[in-house]
Amino acid sequence: MPVVLVRHGERLDYVQQGWVATSQRPWDPPLTEQGKHMATRAGIAIKQLLHAHLLPPVTQVFSSPLIRCVETATLAAASLDHQDKIAIEPALVETICEHWYRAWAVPGANAKWGGPPHCRLGVPVVESQLHPCALKPAGSLYHSAHQLHALFGDVVHDGNGYIPTISADSLTHTWHKTETEGDLRRRMGAFAELCEEKYPGETVVLCSHGGPVVGCFEFLMQAEDSSELACGYTAIFVLVKEEGRWRGLVKGSTDHLHENEDLGLATAGKAA
Repeated sequence: MPVVLVRHGERLDYVQQGWVATSQRPWDPPLTEQGKHMATRAGIAIKQLLHAHLLPPVTQVFSSPLIRCVETATLAAASLDHQDKIAIEPALVETICEHWYRAWAVPGANAKWGGPPHCRLGVPVVESQLHPCALKPAGSLYHSAHQLHALFGDVVHDGNGYIPTISADSLTHTWHKTETEGDLRRRMGAFAELCEEKYPGETVVLCSHGGPVVGCFEFLMQAEDSSELACGYTAIFVLVKEEGRWRGLVKGSTDHLHENEDLGLATAGKAA
């Protein structure tokens, strides 16, 4: 069964200075208009790549509950002529690590992965200076499938038609108890393996974030480190499982984007 991994499109907080400081949900930026165009083109590219590799069309689409991924998944699915609803899967969410928290929860946070220049990883932060949501369980920060259905309409499951593999309530990480790289790889890889078992002969799309996408690829390919892989905005990975082993057919393709488009890597966005 083929698995297609795709990162979300261009995110607003990487473009609009000051967005984090004024947002009520600074960890959950939407796409820019350019990001929406990227997502549409990614769907077309996925269809073309599957056809080129003689693989079946997409039948299932899953998304991280963060807005930028749901927007990407819905737009890409429309380009794929995908008729079924998008399923919201917390297993695909962004890495819940200190780099992530420092991008939005520390004083002067500016969306930069790992924190602003004066508050990078290793700089002590007094708890009272943190965004209060950094002390709540991470799972409580994500929109539920029901809420996303209300925002996006019938293109998204409302929470009754699909039961997530990992419940948001089980993601109890906080600023004081973050997720390890190994934890990330296992949750992403385990979900991809589950899809392979549950949907034999079908093609599944998993829309996630840069670090989780690369972590999933590494887990499935049994690779220790794929740091040479770039995972730009709407980067596409295609893997197939043959005789018990995964094989990577497409590795981070952004050929559907224009040469002058920002890939979201300059601000350490590979992980976000």
